[in-house]
Amino acid sequence: MINAFRNYSLLLVVFIHSHIYMVEYAKIDVPKFLLGIYNSFLGYFHPASILAAISGYLFFRDFSNNPQHWNTFIKEKYAKRIKSILVPFVFWVGFFFVFNNLLIFIVNGYKSNVFVNAPQTISPLNFIKSLFYPELAVAKHLWYLNNLLFVFILAPLFPYVTKNKPLFFTLLLAIMTFYWWEFESNVTQTQLIIKYRFIIFFLVGAFFGLNKQYFNFFLTKKLLLSSISMAILASLLVMNVSSQRDYATLYVINSLIVPVLVFYFAFLILQKFSNVNETLYNRANHFLLYVIHPMIISVLCKMLYYSGLLNFNNYYLALLIVFAMSWAVVKLNTLIYQFISRYFKSFAKNFL
Repeated sequence: MINAFRNYSLLLVVFIHSHIYMVEYAKIDVPKFLLGIYNSFLGYFHPASILAAISGYLFFRDFSNNPQHWNTFIKEKYAKRIKSILVPFVFWVGFFFVFNNLLIFIVNGYKSNVFVNAPQTISPLNFIKSLFYPELAVAKHLWYLNNLLFVFILAPLFPYVTKNKPLFFTLLLAIMTFYWWEFESNVTQTQLIIKYRFIIFFLVGAFFGLNKQYFNFFLTKKLLLSSISMAILASLLVMNVSSQRDYATLYVINSLIVPVLVFYFAFLILQKFSNVNETLYNRANHFLLYVIHPMIISVLCKMLYYSGLLNFNNYYLALLIVFAMSWAVVKLNTLIYQFISRYFKSFAKNFL
């Protein structure tokens, strides 16, 4: 079941990014009723929330406060996990930092409107900055690895925090308050290294991993908790319609509620097919898809755009192309992975 959530969460990321690229390149007008659904509900959900919760849960689900187990945890799991994230993260940020900025610099010299981004100066200082802000490497999607590395470094503190329930929920409330304050003055998260939707759900996943009785309650009380979530969501929607839109409050609360509702819905569906979907997960292939899918999408969109095939303004036709493009991205990634794993085994072992 967990691997099924991993698979489909990443596929949804690919679809969302394909949709964003397609709408921007083709300048498609999205129907108003879909914009309404997005602004009221789907806009507050990101598959990264589910992936962050899974990462937190898996990291701590076998944890024990036994002193002997602590040594095993630090040596066998903690150190290895940091290394398994740090090495690929530094490599891929470095790769995109050099490759993307050189590509933009060269191509924009011939045709200035091919890339929106301006090239960054390739220097050691800018590379170090790109480790904190991957958008400098024109690889904004690598923020997830950046955040994952940060929370894994702090992971030894988590058992102490979650052991004290009042302290844990006070910490959650403090994080929510901090991000609410940030969103009051700045509606984007570009200046924040740690993303709200990541840190909150990683902490919740870690809490469930360390306190499995609460996770069982969360699964068994689906109807009750989803009803409460829908009531809060409806209340916020009414508040949004009847008064001035409060982006900060809506984002902070709905970004917690909407993923819960999506999780319950997906859980009911995947429960019937979990045995089939578990066999589809391949960690290295999954990681490669996460890393290179924006590059593949960008290339495909540019090919369609400059071929003149996007000279239309029909959203539903564009949506069909998005589905086809998402399928093509996954298939191309699988071919690339098979090639790398066959001819560059050392690379696959260290960087995927």
